[in-house]
Amino acid sequence: MEISEVLNKIGAYYVARLKENLRSDGNYATGYLDSRITHEVDGNTLIISSRGQFNTLLAISSGRKKSNKLPSKEMVSRIVLWMKARGMQPLVRRSKQENRSVNGVKLKNRGGRFRNTSESVFRKAAFGIGMSILHDGYKGSQVISRSYRQLEKTIDADVFSAFNKMIDEEFAKVKIK
Repeated sequence: MEISEVLNKIGAYYVARLKENLRSDGNYATGYLDSRITHEVDGNTLIISSRGQFNTLLAISSGRKKSNKLPSKEMVSRIVLWMKARGMQPLVRRSKQENRSVNGVKLKNRGGRFRNTSESVFRKAAFGIGMSILHDGYKGSQVISRSYRQLEKTIDADVFSAFNKMIDEEFAKVKIK
């Protein structure tokens, strides 16, 4: 087996393990990140990529520190996509001060389960989720390093045998000359 074949095999194993770990950790909502993780072999180099989603993968793996910043529009829109993919409905309840009466008849609080699910309501809920993520931070799942550690012994054995074969072939060429 040549080194490029071994690297291709290792890349396929690693990508499969990485996707499996993301799913088992509960980081699979839309499938957008999962579908973009790929591998390729360029000579003697193995490249694992996630086409435009590498920052997302790093954030899942390494976590995020506490911050006092406000969530960006991009973060809010990604949270909205996540909420919709998970089938979540925003539950925004009105405060007691917002209860009102018309012609002496008290109107009930119209928040909660039957709230209109317009885009602005989703954005408001996503903004609140984003604020809590930024304020509290979160611990990463270490999915990248865990995936590597799970395959480390297999990778070492495969690469070692491929290099041994390559070295033996080089020695055979030297003896012939």
